[in-house]
Amino acid sequence: MIDKFTRDSRRETLFKLANFPRAGVDELLLRRGINPDAIDDVKAAIGMVGSPISPADALNYSFERHGAPPAYGVGRFGNGKWPVFYSVLEKETCEEEVRHHLGSAIKVVPYTRYFQFMACDFDDEVLDLRGKEKEHPDLVSPTDSGYPFCQVLAQSAAASSVDGLLTPSARNRPDGVCSPIFTRSALTKSEIYRQPTSGRLVSACHLRGGSRSRGCSIKRYVGFSKLKVCESSS
Repeated sequence: MIDKFTRDSRRETLFKLANFPRAGVDELLLRRGINPDAIDDVKAAIGMVGSPISPADALNYSFERHGAPPAYGVGRFGNGKWPVFYSVLEKETCEEEVRHHLGSAIKVVPYTRYFQFMACDFDDEVLDLRGKEKEHPDLVSPTDSGYPFCQVLAQSAAASSVDGLLTPSARNRPDGVCSPIFTRSALTKSEIYRQPTSGRLVSACHLRGGSRSRGCSIKRYVGFSKLKVCESSS
C-alpha cells in the first residue's frame, strides 16, 4: 500500500501545542506550600498519574498505553494499537488543529484550557503523502469518515519501519503539513519553543468559542507561549 508514496530520510523541527499547567509546576507547588526540598519527589508522583507537565512528558505520553484496557491514543492515523505522536511543521497548523478538535469540547465542558508550543527534532525515515489528497481524499476528510483508510496506511508504514509521515493538514488548507510520528527514538530535544532570533517565547493565542469562525476565533498576544481555550458568546 505504501509503495505509491515517496519514502525519504528527513530532518525536521516539529511543533505541537501541549496542554501544560498555566504556571510552571515548581511555582504551583510552592504556592501550595510544598517544601522546596520535596518538589522533585512530588513531581515524580504527579508524573506517575500520567498527566503531562513538561515537554518530555508530553512527548513520552503518546508512546505509552493509557486507560482500561490499556491502549494508545486514537486519531486519524492511529486506532489504539500502535503509538502516534501528532505534530506539525508550522505553528499556524497547530492552532488550526487545536481549534478544530477542541471547538465542540469547550461547548460541552466550558472551562479554560492553557496550551504551550513545544518543539522537538525529528531525524529518520518518513513517508511523504503531500500532493496525494486528490487521489486519496480520505487524507484530508473533514470528518472521521476518512480515518479507516489513514489508519490502514499508517499501520502499513509503521510495520515497514517507517518512522513517521508528512501529510497534508485537513484543518489548515492548503499549505499546512502534519507529521504523525510512530517511533519514539526518532524524536529528540523536546522543549518549550522560543523564537530562534530573539529567544522570546512565541506568540500566544486566545481561542474563544462562538459562531463566527467554525465555533472558535483566535486572538494572538506577543511575548508569551500560551494558547488559552475558553468559551465565549462572541
